[in-house]
Amino acid sequence: MTLVNWFESMPAGSLRGLVIATTDLDGEQARLKSAEVDIDDVKHAPWGRYATLWDSEDNGLVLQQARERTNL
Repeated sequence: MTLVNWFESMPAGSLRGLVIATTDLDGEQARLKSAEVDIDDVKHAPWGRYATLWDSEDNGLVLQQARERTNL
């Protein structure tokens, strides 16, 4: 939760950057879209995949699936 007011994109009292881990990002994204939740397409990063969603008060949350580790 943002407790300061110097970030224009994060008004005091807002919630941004909360990360929720999942092992089935595609399934969760499809379930949320079918429930008419505002969620972005899945994006890829070196550490895994993620999709950002917003609640009715424009708080942003990140649904994230980490890359599987392989034993070397």
